[in-house]
Amino acid sequence: MREEEIRDEACSFLGREITDEEWNEAYPAAKRKLDWIISREGDADGERLKPYYLGKLVEEHINQNTFSRWCREMSQFNMERRRTHETVAAYT
Repeated sequence: MREEEIRDEACSFLGREITDEEWNEAYPAAKRKLDWIISREGDADGERLKPYYLGKLVEEHINQNTFSRWCREMSQFNMERRRTHETVAAYT
């Protein structure tokens, strides 16, 4: 599989371009996950070897990182507000 094809697939799934930083973080992790999936479940008659499959794993990794970062930032924000004795609505 060519990395350009995989990156294009991931961009298509995300609906935006992927930064080099995101790619350098997500691609190796997604490749390890794919290797693990294939070792446990096989390649599904070659389907898991197609660029879209690894592209989807890259997209999932980027989305997970984005959500985790948002959660950390919100937690930090809420802790800071609690320190200043402000009330914070749990849900809006």
